[in-house]
Amino acid sequence: GPAALHAVRTGEKVAVAPHTRALQDQLMDKELPRLHEALGGGFAYAVLKGQSNYLCRRRALEVTRPRPGRAFSERLARAYLRAFLRRSADGDLDRVSYWFREHHPELTALIDASRSEPGATLGERCPHYALCFYHSAVAQAQQADVLVVNQSLALSWPARYPKISHLVLDEAHELEDAA
Repeated sequence: GPAALHAVRTGEKVAVAPHTRALQDQLMDKELPRLHEALGGGFAYAVLKGQSNYLCRRRALEVTRPRPGRAFSERLARAYLRAFLRRSADGDLDRVSYWFREHHPELTALIDASRSEPGATLGERCPHYALCFYHSAVAQAQQADVLVVNQSLALSWPARYPKISHLVLDEAHELEDAA
């Protein structure tokens, strides 16, 4: 609450870094929407993760291209990843089904080959740039007053990410483990 009010009053971007993914999800799914509504929509918020946490649309389409002679389990893993690509709003690989990964280990290799990575990104030259999950997340973060990030990302903040003026560490006693 106070961090969001400060960001709105001063125009300074505030990042909040909880220790766990559960706390990050709680902020994004419950706390910030409630605060946003209570303040009449007076601030923007977004979550930003490290680049490798996002699916690269170009690479995913490449590795899931149908090829004859594949075993059923390989075709199934490719079909799941294509469906995830179509239905995902943010390309967050944390949202890939744990159950499906456990029952279809072929999916793990496909995901690894489909991650957005600094060395593989084509940026604006990519034919899928307008729909890029990673670049969209960075653009949303640029517009946000409050960013939710994990502690390890906060400690290794890439230069291409938006400048943050203030960092709120939730459970700062866990920071040593994140480092």
